[in-house]
Amino acid sequence: MPIDRSMPPTRNLGSRHITTMVIGIDAHKRTHAAVVVDRTGRQLSTKTIGNTSEGHLSLLRWATEQCGDRRWAIEDCRHLSRRASNAI
Repeated sequence: MPIDRSMPPTRNLGSRHITTMVIGIDAHKRTHAAVVVDRTGRQLSTKTIGNTSEGHLSLLRWATEQCGDRRWAIEDCRHLSRRASNAI
């Protein structure tokens, strides 16, 4: 899916501008691969976690460290990504 670059996803909070990052997740049976991209689609960071409750918590902590304002894009594999979707 192409990224909409028509309007940068930023919010003005007083003197700060917050840029929204997108975290995409590729779900697999035993692991999930996550990537943070900026508004131009440039890869900023990656992380692979186990498909476990501990892995999902690790993913949330990592995502919080990456950016404050984020959007999630999770591959639609309900039988593989349901727990991660519920955790987020």
